[in-house]
Amino acid sequence: MRQRSGRLLIAVTTTVAVNLGLLLALVELSASQPPPPPTVATPLGAPPPPPPPPPTRPAPPPQAPVAAAGASTPAPSLPPLALAPLANRAVALPPPTITAAPGDLPALTLPGVPTGAIGGGGAPPDEGPTLIFAPDLEDHYPPQARTRKVEGRTRLRLALDAAGTVTAIDILGGEPVGVFEDAARAAARRLRYRPARRDGRAVPSTIELVLQWSLR
Repeated sequence: MRQRSGRLLIAVTTTVAVNLGLLLALVELSASQPPPPPTVATPLGAPPPPPPPPPTRPAPPPQAPVAAAGASTPAPSLPPLALAPLANRAVALPPPTITAAPGDLPALTLPGVPTGAIGGGGAPPDEGPTLIFAPDLEDHYPPQARTRKVEGRTRLRLALDAAGTVTAIDILGGEPVGVFEDAARAAARRLRYRPARRDGRAVPSTIELVLQWSLR
């Protein structure tokens, strides 16, 4: 009898302890939750309150203007330059050493001494080149210059090979400029010389000459 009473007391005590623990857990759970927001009673027939305004965003900063594609930035203007007027005058040529032309070529004048050996640095030849054939400059006179009765002269430097043939032509100057240069090249290509000699052998050389263009 006493054993049954002891077991019943233990069971009741255990049940009470369990229920008390559950009750304390519910109380703590209720205390940790926030209270519900209060409800505001809206009178009947009254319009609903307006919705809250949307949040305002700050205005973006102004952007720098972008130049259109292909548009060029105008360059800063510069003050005009004052240029001194140029005098219209013919090109001054150094006075060449001129010898008398052969009787059948009154318009061709030639210096008598070659200027040196081709390639530079060589000693002058013992005997300079000698003209043996020259074309008539009347055959090469520019038609426009002939029509306008223009006369002038052209100074050339010729390179001669060991056979006396013209291999290169340089225009050193002329009067008037831009009139007789092409005709002078054409005439100079037909010139033939007895070659220059050094120690008894034919050698290349260079020579300067002046073609005098005059109407007959």
